[in-house]
Amino acid sequence: MPEARDVGAETDTETVVDTTVIDTAPNDTDASSPAVSSPADDQGANDAASEPKSTLDIVRSVTRAKPEPAATATPAGGKKDETAPDAAEGKPDATKDELPPFHQHPRWKEKQAEVVQLRSEVQSLQAPAKQYRALETFMQNNQLSTEDVTNALYVGTLVRNNPAQAVEVLEEMLDNLRAEIGDVLPDDLAKEVADGFITEERALELSRARAEAKRATSHADTVVKTTKEKDQQAEAQAKATAIAKDLSEAVATWEADERKRDPSFAKKQPFIVKAVQAELARRKAAGKPVTTKAEAREVLDLCRNQVNTDLKAILPAPAPRRQPHQSGNRDQPTRGSGGGAGGGKKLSTLDIVRNRGSLSD
Repeated sequence: MPEARDVGAETDTETVVDTTVIDTAPNDTDASSPAVSSPADDQGANDAASEPKSTLDIVRSVTRAKPEPAATATPAGGKKDETAPDAAEGKPDATKDELPPFHQHPRWKEKQAEVVQLRSEVQSLQAPAKQYRALETFMQNNQLSTEDVTNALYVGTLVRNNPAQAVEVLEEMLDNLRAEIGDVLPDDLAKEVADGFITEERALELSRARAEAKRATSHADTVVKTTKEKDQQAEAQAKATAIAKDLSEAVATWEADERKRDPSFAKKQPFIVKAVQAELARRKAAGKPVTTKAEAREVLDLCRNQVNTDLKAILPAPAPRRQPHQSGNRDQPTRGSGGGAGGGKKLSTLDIVRNRGSLSD
């Protein structure tokens, strides 16, 4: 019977250990410090196992059998920092797509392909362009018009593909050429020959002389016309160069002045450039291109004002500047007649201090 009571007491003790004793075990020096074994303890371990355990032995065995899990590092307040990222969250996500290197980017490869294609097209067009320049030079040196070259190509096409029609065209061309060189008598010389005033040989000589003089005059007129056109082109080119120089100087001067006057000009400059380009194109289409410095400044001022108006409509108004504090005696606000001393006159700081001293007395 006494042994039965001991067993019940031991059972109750185990229940208490599970609920309360474990929390107080760290305060017990025996439970908190590890037991040091000795040879004598090892030899008597078997005898102690056969002996009945006391309540303290049971408590010790339970606390040793249920070790507490390793505590994680927490802040001094005892709460875990939920804002700190976990170790797993700090690792880079290997599943995310990473941008390829610059030289392997699809857009870069697309641009490279376009460059290769454009180079190939340029190389393929170099030979035709060279041939066209040679043909153009030949036409200029021989005073050939586009119509002359077209007719010559047409005759060559007929000779190659339709010889019969080519003969008809060539015969008509030969008649015109004979008349042009004087081998065909004009009407007035033919009448004189018919009337017996001159012989046919003399008439041919006169006709050829006339044709030669006519060709010389025509050639001289062509040379004069060509020279005049070249002079006009050179003059126009020189004028355009001078205008471009004047406009460049006007723009540079205006830009320098604007940078000094407006601190935010650098931010507005891209918008002003686009506005100027649009205005210049509009004036050129209207037949009134900008050719002087005054007109250039007029366009620049107009576009600048337009940009300023547009930006003012979409940007918030700047905050008002605070006035700097001025040192020295400043008059205090006027006290009412029903207030303290002083009535309705303005009081200085010294007067206020004096009045407060008198009131405190």
